[in-house]
Amino acid sequence: MYSFRRTLVIAAIMAGASLPLFSQDALTRGGEEPAIDGLIAAGEYSYSASFDRDRIRLFLNWSGDVLSVGVVGETTGWVGVGFDSLKMDGAVIFFGYVDKDEIVFRGDLGRGHRHSESDALEAAGYALQEEGKATTMEIALNAGDFLPDSGGGLEVILAYGSRDSLSAIHRYRTAVSVAVR
Repeated sequence: MYSFRRTLVIAAIMAGASLPLFSQDALTRGGEEPAIDGLIAAGEYSYSASFDRDRIRLFLNWSGDVLSVGVVGETTGWVGVGFDSLKMDGAVIFFGYVDKDEIVFRGDLGRGHRHSESDALEAAGYALQEEGKATTMEIALNAGDFLPDSGGGLEVILAYGSRDSLSAIHRYRTAVSVAVR
């Protein structure tokens, strides 16, 4: 009985931790470029990780000069993904949400605990879709702008909010360094 209770306690602690679940070891180059259509199909991305008890998922694929990024958040509000920092300060962040039939997408620069729009940030392509209680954002980026030159890690921040507003505070956030080989 003691062992069973201890196992339950450990499982409960792990379930609440901000650790990725079911993730691959590293992002590697190769494979086909995913369709940037706001829908993520099984096997479409070569790397995936899950956070916050599967309430937000990160998908990455590196094909040629394109870094494809997918984020699925269990929210009808906004989702966001940022690069080049494990915190908001200094990160290049992409946010999006769907408000009725209008898609809102923006690239921002993180400054301290805030962010502001940057006209210099552009995605090669993006798509968002809200279905049920989930918001999906897919982005195609120039891989050379974000991937490290020689191995190392891709620093990623993820967040989601419960409202359709890019100024609304996040409901959840996390950071991960993805090995790149």
